[in-house]
Amino acid sequence: MARADHIGWLHHGGRNTRWGNFGLWTDGARPDDYPAACAALARAVGQAAGMQDGDSVLSLACGAGEELALWAEGFGAAAVMGLELTPSLAAQARRRAEAIHTGCEIEVHCADARRLPELVSGRFDRIVCVDGAYHLGPHLPLLRAARTRLFAGGGFAYTDFVLDAHKAGTAAWRRAALRVGAGLSGVAFAEVRDSHAALDQLREAGFDEVRAMRLDSTVLDGFCAFAARQARRIGPAARASLAWRRVATTAWLIRVGRSAGLGYVLYTGRVAAAAETFDAPDVPEVPDVADVLDRKAARATPNRPGAFGPSTPAPARAAAAVAASEASIAPTTPSAERTALSSKGMPGRA
Repeated sequence: MARADHIGWLHHGGRNTRWGNFGLWTDGARPDDYPAACAALARAVGQAAGMQDGDSVLSLACGAGEELALWAEGFGAAAVMGLELTPSLAAQARRRAEAIHTGCEIEVHCADARRLPELVSGRFDRIVCVDGAYHLGPHLPLLRAARTRLFAGGGFAYTDFVLDAHKAGTAAWRRAALRVGAGLSGVAFAEVRDSHAALDQLREAGFDEVRAMRLDSTVLDGFCAFAARQARRIGPAARASLAWRRVATTAWLIRVGRSAGLGYVLYTGRVAAAAETFDAPDVPEVPDVADVLDRKAARATPNRPGAFGPSTPAPARAAAAVAASEASIAPTTPSAERTALSSKGMPGRA
């Protein structure tokens, strides 16, 4: 095992990658290929956002950078920016980005994605968040900010937990266990709502064509089944480790939660092709008409040099905005809070 942590145990016996999410465990996939399942979940999010060749992409809570490589190599993105709160993961993501040679410009910043309005001034074709939104509450301000950071015709896709309202009165102890487990894992449990309420939030934030795709069995049940098989594979000594107990506890909470209405959803919101501006409260205004025209002109060129700022090459404008904020993150965010606010899925934090 390359790493003595819970992610290392999830990779044990297979390929050693930096992936760390619940995975998408579809029929026909190799049942014990954890990296492939993680990549499949990320790929589903990219496809839902409408990602395509030449896009500029903002990846929220990007983890250790495997998804950034997927956007560049698998979807042909021209420019990618990743935000990741955990310093060690952001450092890994930077190293992963350095190994990508597709011509895609990739920037990684150690920053809290919930500060999106302060950190990023440019706009993008796609904004995605793979298995991390449940750490980024409250959601409505984040959704509004994401809306203002998309070009007309752009798409936003993310995955999140859901708690079905029709089971709200059942299995009270199970919901209590979920609440405690969520608190220990840094999950914003108050933001875990039924899918109808989540879609209403997307509409309130100004998104068009909002959709929800249930992935309960292929993500949650699939991960639990994999964890059970992996527990048998690693042996009793490893199962007694604190690292594996974290995985086992997560799987147990999911199984308990499934009986109380816990599910998993892929959400999508698009910006109408005719819309260039949207007035949303509590977030900075989008660029003015001149900036928009500059962006359009930049997007018409093969290398899309202005995708991250009104008239600035590549991600330089956004980088300047992030750089100013990064200096304040380390002293103002205690290490304990960084752990609590880990931005990937419960099994995915190092």
